[in-house]
Amino acid sequence: MKKRFSGPQIVAKLRQADILIGQGKNVPEVCKEIEISQQTYYRWRQKYGGITWMDRRSHWAGVCGVYTRRPRSGIHKQYKSS
Repeated sequence: MKKRFSGPQIVAKLRQADILIGQGKNVPEVCKEIEISQQTYYRWRQKYGGITWMDRRSHWAGVCGVYTRRPRSGIHKQYKSS
C-alpha cells in the first residue's frame, strides 16, 4: 500500500533524517528507521531540502493557497487629492 505524506510531514521526516545522519548513521539505515525508501529520501531532499524552519509557514501557506500575512494598515487606503 502506498503512503502519502503531507508537506509538513515530509519536512518533519527530513529533519528527523538530518538528526539521525548527524548521529553517525548512514542513509540506508536512516531510511529504514523513518520508513521511507532511499529513492523517496533523495527525491524529497532535492525538492524540500532547502526549506528551513523559517520558510515552512510561508511555503506551505503558498502551496495550500492560504495567506498568513495581512497587509499593513494604511496600505490600501485611498487618499483624496486636494
